[in-house]
Amino acid sequence: MQKCNVIIITGDTSPEKTSFFEEFTNRLKKNWKIGGVSGHYQKRPDIFVLDNHELIPTILKNNIPNLILSITKSQLENFRKKYSMDHVMILDFDKMNSNLIEKKILSSLKKGDGEKIGLYASMTSLVEVGLGSTLRGFHVPFKGTFLAGLQNFMLILFGKDLKGRGLFWIVLITAGLKSFSLTGSKLRPMLYIFVQGTLLVAPSWIFGWNFFSVLLGSVLMGLSTVIMSLAIKYILFGTVFIEAYMNAFHKLFSWVGFSGLGFWHIVLLALVVKSLIGIIIACAGYFFQYSGFLEKLEFRINKLNPEIKTNISILHRSSWKSSLLEGGRDILSKRYFIPFIFISLVIYFFTRMAPGDYMLIIVRGLSISWFGFVLARRIDFHSIIKHLEKRELSYVADGMLKALNVVEHIKKKR
Repeated sequence: MQKCNVIIITGDTSPEKTSFFEEFTNRLKKNWKIGGVSGHYQKRPDIFVLDNHELIPTILKNNIPNLILSITKSQLENFRKKYSMDHVMILDFDKMNSNLIEKKILSSLKKGDGEKIGLYASMTSLVEVGLGSTLRGFHVPFKGTFLAGLQNFMLILFGKDLKGRGLFWIVLITAGLKSFSLTGSKLRPMLYIFVQGTLLVAPSWIFGWNFFSVLLGSVLMGLSTVIMSLAIKYILFGTVFIEAYMNAFHKLFSWVGFSGLGFWHIVLLALVVKSLIGIIIACAGYFFQYSGFLEKLEFRINKLNPEIKTNISILHRSSWKSSLLEGGRDILSKRYFIPFIFISLVIYFFTRMAPGDYMLIIVRGLSISWFGFVLARRIDFHSIIKHLEKRELSYVADGMLKALNVVEHIKKKR
């Protein structure tokens, strides 16, 4: 019984109770996989809905996470005699209005979602912080494209299991935990993870969780990698970087005999390629089963989590002094500084800027970058968790702590 969240709706038999039970079950089907005595059976349902208790032993053996049972008060007495009442929520339809009952049931179900949100955020954090830091440490080419595609694929797998529920929280937690990365810059990957993941999830808010929303989100996620790269350079350097790149590509293509091609042709080609990759990932993730892959990751996460409990001190944001110093170190890190110098040289050699204007552009880029690095280190996870708990989002806070445990474990192992 402890593995199953049992919710009992009891009360005298009435048309109102029967109608509520049927309508509420239909509403649940939009966001949860429902199993029941009649109608369509979902594979591995999130919730099993019953109007009698005869099948309860079979349900409990199958490790169903949630059971909603509608029985009369006389049947409730028989239930008490046969089963333990630990971890059972009893809602009396005769004493509570339907809105309150629905609110309590949804709150109970979302607490169960917190476990999965934490588990899946732990998986993406394990990949981003562990694998991502390793790839960046060894300077593996196209690592950003590979990690973005892997994030896309994993989010689709999680969305299939959750029917889109909680995906945004998984994205938000994963992006935030990037501030605990072992190597490399933190701000840009955090922005990429958040924007790309949000674009993947957003269509499901409008169209529901189906193949069309997954396909659209996957394509948008792919396109965003190119668009965000251009947007960040625009924020740092303004339109002058576009002029510099256009002149540079024009001279390069003229030199190799392709004078008809230019910078925007390369951008268009990149957008097409990213869209095709997004379509392939959407089809592969949505139509094929990878339960073995998720089970292996889940086994690793469950093996890691009991070994360490998050030190509450790491949840508080860094002081301004520490953040300013660490932001300066981020600026001087070779992962940031070398690409910055390269773009600066392209601007210098392929634009006709006055020396004073050029220096202003460089100072602008460095200042904005430093400010961004400082803000990334000022994230206060402790306050975020407290805020979530006050907003009745404690299940998200629990998920964040679960993922933090994994990140801290990885850092200590290395």
